[in-house]
Amino acid sequence: MIASHNLFDSVGWSNPLWSTLHSPGLIIKGPHMVFAAYPLIPWIGVTAVGYSLGKRYAWPSARRRSFLLSVAVGLTAAFVILRAINVYGDPQHWTPQRSAAFAVLSFLKTNKYPPSLQFLLMPLGPALLLLWAVDARTPQWPRPALIIGTLG
Repeated sequence: MIASHNLFDSVGWSNPLWSTLHSPGLIIKGPHMVFAAYPLIPWIGVTAVGYSLGKRYAWPSARRRSFLLSVAVGLTAAFVILRAINVYGDPQHWTPQRSAAFAVLSFLKTNKYPPSLQFLLMPLGPALLLLWAVDARTPQWPRPALIIGTLG
């Protein structure tokens, strides 16, 4: 659901079912309009991946940390490679710019509506890297949230 949904980017349908499943659009027109902003196909895939990641926290710490690191590096590398070859994973290709800063911004500008594969890879890899980094021990800055979370 995450990796293959960009295969359908060129489909130009504008019906309510397509807007609900793949690309944003109006579902109901008239005096009260309904707009589908978040298509289901990629976001349900992300939710399923997040749910399955929770199961990994039953693993021993060393195995879990190894898994988190390898997947984080893999997702981040996949983003860089896909973005660099500029063929699949985002309907808007990046282009060279007049300065290095603008070239980096062009490289990082990915499509959120519908969320492209590259848009999803860009934050998921570093997010898993953060989970790997804090898995060994809890840093001090989220301690208030941990305390409040245990009061309920």
